[in-house]
Amino acid sequence: MNIIKATRTALNMSQAEFGIWLGKQLERASPIPSQRVNEWENGHRAPRKHIRKACAPIAALALANDAVAAIERTHLRDVTNFDSLPPDLRCARDEITDWVMDLIE
Repeated sequence: MNIIKATRTALNMSQAEFGIWLGKQLERASPIPSQRVNEWENGHRAPRKHIRKACAPIAALALANDAVAAIERTHLRDVTNFDSLPPDLRCARDEITDWVMDLIE
């Protein structure tokens, strides 16, 4: 899941609602068109850094919450070696790491 979809899903919004919300977050005069949100989610266009930066905290928290829930479901509460995590949890960890690194570059 990409950062835009992770954020929108965490906020439980349609693409149009998300475009309105994101436009307000970025202090834009107009909302982000839902078509643009769709292009970002489907990988047809990449969101610019300031957009990723606005979404990163919410997306990272959502993925972290999903990872904790998955760990609890699989009874892996005492994991000390991330490589022993199931592939979907390693992927979530890698996505969060990539987003954070992108923000500090």
